[in-house]
Order: sequence, then C-alpha cells, then structure tokens
Amino acid sequence: MRRVKVVFALEGHRDYQVIPILAQRVITQRHPEVLLAFPQRLGRKKGHGFISELHTIIRQADARGDELCVAVVDANDHMTDRRRQLREAVEKAGPVSLSVVTGIANHALEAWLLADEQAVSQALSNSPAIGRCKDPRSLRNPKDTLEEIIRAATDHAEYYTDAIGAAIAHTADLSVLRDRCPDFDAFAGELLNSRLLRTID
Repeated sequence: MRRVKVVFALEGHRDYQVIPILAQRVITQRHPEVLLAFPQRLGRKKGHGFISELHTIIRQADARGDELCVAVVDANDHMTDRRRQLREAVEKAGPVSLSVVTGIANHALEAWLLADEQAVSQALSNSPAIGRCKDPRSLRNPKDTLEEIIRAATDHAEYYTDAIGAAIAHTADLSVLRDRCPDFDAFAGELLNSRLLRTID
C-alpha cells in the first residue's frame, strides 16, 4: 500500500466528510494501491476567508512533508473570481515539493451529491426512489435542495447530516458525477493528472 500524506483545505465541516471520500475514490479507480493519509479535521478559519490563507496552508504542508494539498471551494455564483483566487493563492505559495490540486463546486458541493439520485436514496433509511435532479449545475442553492429532498423522502424523519453526506459520497457513481457535473470532472481530472500521481503511473 502506498500511503500519501495529504492535507485538505476546505471551507466547511461537511466538506471534510465528503471531499476526502470522493478524492480517495477517484484515485482508487486508477491506483487501488494508493491510500490518502490525513488528519480527520484540521483547525483553521472556515468560510470564504480561508482562500486568503491557502498559500500558508500549502507552505506549512510542504514543510511538514505532505505530498498533496487538495483545496476545494464552492463557486457561490462567483466561479471566475474563485478560480482566480485559487490560482493566485497557489502562485503566492511559491515553489513547493508537494502537488496542489484545486476544485470549484458549482454552485456548491451538494450539487455533486445530487447528481446521483440513487446514491441519495441509498443513504436514507427506508427511502422511496428519488427523482432525478434535472441539472445540478442550475441549482442556486443545492444544499437547500438536498435538505428538502431528504426531508420529503423520509417524511421529515431525517435531515442533511454529515453521515448522509458521507454515505452519498461513498456510494455515488463517479462516472455519473463526472458526466453530470463538469466541475467535478475537472476536479477529478486535475487530481489524476497531479504531479504526484503522474510519478506513480
């Protein structure tokens, strides 16, 4: 087993329950021998402000001997700005040994989870089949949409929790996510084409 020391730089608590699972699954499809090793949760500023600290996170991870930094943010109607902010943060970090992978969820992480309605249904107790979300990218607030779907499917017995987010991430069909969410496809592609994984290929 090849253990890769990775740091995740993410916006919110729930992102730390979902993104590491999705990242591991994407990598496992090509490299089943690679295991991402990371702290369960790193203490740092949450929310949009963390991008201003991303260059420091990258430098500290590099100095610690981490091999990979994965930073994912929600677009929140500002895809172009978020892409620029991430690029500038990576450039500000300067030359480092570790690989840096960035991703932007449009409009938010939950759009990726909504792409596979079967995975959402499987994550719920005694849930009936859930209808397909027409276009996850078009949802202005996918977090609220996912919450509404979960409550409706369980007659308000369940709501969107970390455990449900993780369960969806564990079972979602990655090919469906890549097909229905070009932003997830871009993230997965960047992850697989990172300098680190190219050395393993």
